[in-house]
Amino acid sequence: MQISKTKKIIFCTNFLTKLLYVKLFIALKGFSSFLKMLEKSKKASSNKHQTVDTKSLNTLVRLAKKISSAFKINSCLTVASTIFLTLKKLNIKSDFFIGVKFNSENKFESHAWISLDNFIFDENENSINSFKIIKKFSS
Repeated sequence: MQISKTKKIIFCTNFLTKLLYVKLFIALKGFSSFLKMLEKSKKASSNKHQTVDTKSLNTLVRLAKKISSAFKINSCLTVASTIFLTLKKLNIKSDFFIGVKFNSENKFESHAWISLDNFIFDENENSINSFKIIKKFSS
Protein backbone atom coordinates (compact mmCIF):
# COMPACT_ATOMS: atom_id res chain seq x y z
CA MET A 1 0.00 0.00 0.00
CA GLN A 2 1.47 3.34 -1.07
CA ILE A 3 1.10 6.29 1.30
CA SER A 4 -0.50 9.28 -0.38
CA LYS A 5 1.26 12.64 -0.41
CA THR A 6 -1.62 14.10 1.64
CA LYS A 7 -1.19 11.48 4.37
CA LYS A 8 2.55 12.13 4.46
CA ILE A 9 1.92 15.87 4.86
CA ILE A 10 -0.65 15.26 7.63
CA PHE A 11 1.78 12.91 9.40
CA CYS A 12 4.71 15.35 9.06
CA THR A 13 2.65 18.30 10.31
CA ASN A 14 1.38 16.34 13.31
CA PHE A 15 4.85 14.97 13.99
CA LEU A 16 6.57 18.35 13.87
CA THR A 17 3.99 19.93 16.20
CA LYS A 18 4.27 17.06 18.67
CA LEU A 19 8.08 17.00 18.40
CA LEU A 20 8.31 20.58 19.61
CA TYR A 21 5.69 19.89 22.30
CA VAL A 22 7.51 16.79 23.61
CA LYS A 23 10.90 18.51 23.58
CA LEU A 24 9.53 21.50 25.52
CA PHE A 25 7.48 19.36 27.91
CA ILE A 26 10.48 17.23 28.91
CA ALA A 27 12.75 20.30 29.20
CA LEU A 28 10.27 22.24 31.37
CA LYS A 29 8.54 19.55 33.43
CA GLY A 30 10.99 16.65 33.38
CA PHE A 31 10.97 13.04 32.31
CA SER A 32 8.83 11.66 35.15
CA SER A 33 6.07 14.22 34.44
CA PHE A 34 6.24 13.24 30.78
CA LEU A 35 5.73 9.55 31.65
CA LYS A 36 2.74 10.48 33.81
CA MET A 37 1.28 12.43 30.88
CA LEU A 38 1.72 9.37 28.63
CA GLU A 39 -0.03 7.20 31.25
CA LYS A 40 -3.01 9.58 31.29
CA SER A 41 -3.19 9.73 27.50
CA LYS A 42 -3.21 5.91 27.36
CA LYS A 43 -6.44 5.83 29.35
CA ALA A 44 -8.14 8.31 27.05
CA SER A 45 -7.29 6.56 23.78
CA SER A 46 -9.85 5.67 21.14
CA ASN A 47 -10.66 2.07 20.28
CA LYS A 48 -11.21 2.88 16.60
CA HIS A 49 -7.77 2.24 15.12
CA GLN A 50 -6.85 2.50 11.46
CA THR A 51 -5.00 -0.44 9.96
CA VAL A 52 -1.75 0.43 8.24
CA ASP A 53 0.75 -2.05 6.87
CA THR A 54 4.18 -2.16 8.52
CA LYS A 55 6.06 -1.18 5.33
CA SER A 56 4.07 2.04 5.03
CA LEU A 57 4.45 2.74 8.72
CA ASN A 58 8.19 2.11 8.53
CA THR A 59 8.34 4.75 5.77
CA LEU A 60 6.61 7.24 8.09
CA VAL A 61 8.96 6.39 10.97
CA ARG A 62 12.02 6.98 8.77
CA LEU A 63 10.50 10.25 7.59
CA ALA A 64 9.94 11.29 11.21
CA LYS A 65 13.57 10.51 12.07
CA LYS A 66 14.75 12.64 9.13
CA ILE A 67 12.61 15.56 10.35
CA SER A 68 14.03 15.16 13.87
CA SER A 69 17.54 15.05 12.52
CA ALA A 70 16.96 18.22 10.49
CA PHE A 71 16.06 19.98 13.76
CA LYS A 72 19.06 18.35 15.48
CA ILE A 73 16.77 16.42 17.85
CA ASN A 74 18.26 12.95 17.98
CA SER A 75 17.16 11.71 21.40
CA CYS A 76 15.54 8.31 20.91
CA LEU A 77 13.14 9.08 23.78
CA THR A 78 11.95 12.32 22.20
CA VAL A 79 11.70 10.88 18.69
CA ALA A 80 10.04 7.57 19.65
CA SER A 81 7.54 9.17 22.03
CA THR A 82 6.70 11.80 19.42
CA ILE A 83 6.13 9.13 16.78
CA PHE A 84 3.96 7.22 19.26
CA LEU A 85 1.84 10.30 20.07
CA THR A 86 1.55 11.20 16.38
CA LEU A 87 0.41 7.71 15.42
CA LYS A 88 -2.02 7.74 18.33
CA LYS A 89 -3.45 11.08 17.16
CA LEU A 90 -3.95 9.53 13.70
CA ASN A 91 -5.65 6.46 15.33
CA ILE A 92 -2.84 4.10 14.31
CA LYS A 93 -2.17 1.47 16.96
CA SER A 94 1.44 1.16 18.11
CA ASP A 95 3.57 0.35 21.15
CA PHE A 96 6.23 2.59 22.69
CA PHE A 97 9.01 0.94 24.72
CA ILE A 98 11.73 2.20 27.04
CA GLY A 99 14.54 -0.25 27.78
CA VAL A 100 17.78 -0.29 29.76
CA LYS A 101 21.00 -2.33 29.82
CA PHE A 102 24.65 -2.29 30.78
CA ASN A 103 26.91 -2.33 27.72
CA SER A 104 30.14 -4.34 27.28
CA GLU A 105 32.07 -1.63 29.16
CA ASN A 106 29.57 -1.94 32.03
CA LYS A 107 28.09 1.51 31.29
CA PHE A 108 24.37 2.10 31.72
CA GLU A 109 22.40 2.69 28.50
CA SER A 110 18.77 3.34 27.76
CA HIS A 111 16.81 3.33 24.54
CA ALA A 112 13.26 4.02 23.32
CA TRP A 113 11.58 2.52 20.26
CA ILE A 114 8.25 1.91 18.52
CA SER A 115 6.65 -1.33 17.36
CA LEU A 116 3.41 -2.54 15.83
CA ASP A 117 2.32 -6.17 16.19
CA ASN A 118 5.88 -7.17 17.24
CA PHE A 119 7.42 -5.44 14.19
CA ILE A 120 10.14 -3.05 15.44
CA PHE A 121 10.48 0.03 13.26
CA ASP A 122 13.81 1.13 11.79
CA GLU A 123 15.88 -0.60 14.48
CA ASN A 124 18.37 -3.43 14.71
CA GLU A 125 16.30 -6.18 16.36
CA ASN A 126 19.37 -7.90 17.90
CA SER A 127 20.36 -4.63 19.55
CA ILE A 128 16.82 -4.04 20.83
CA ASN A 129 16.65 -7.55 22.31
CA SER A 130 19.61 -6.74 24.56
CA PHE A 131 17.55 -4.11 26.42
CA LYS A 132 15.37 -4.96 29.41
CA ILE A 133 11.99 -3.28 28.89
CA ILE A 134 11.14 -1.11 31.89
CA LYS A 135 8.11 0.71 30.44
CA LYS A 136 5.62 0.00 27.67
CA PHE A 137 2.83 2.22 26.41
CA SER A 138 0.19 0.97 23.97
CA SER A 139 -2.25 3.08 22.03
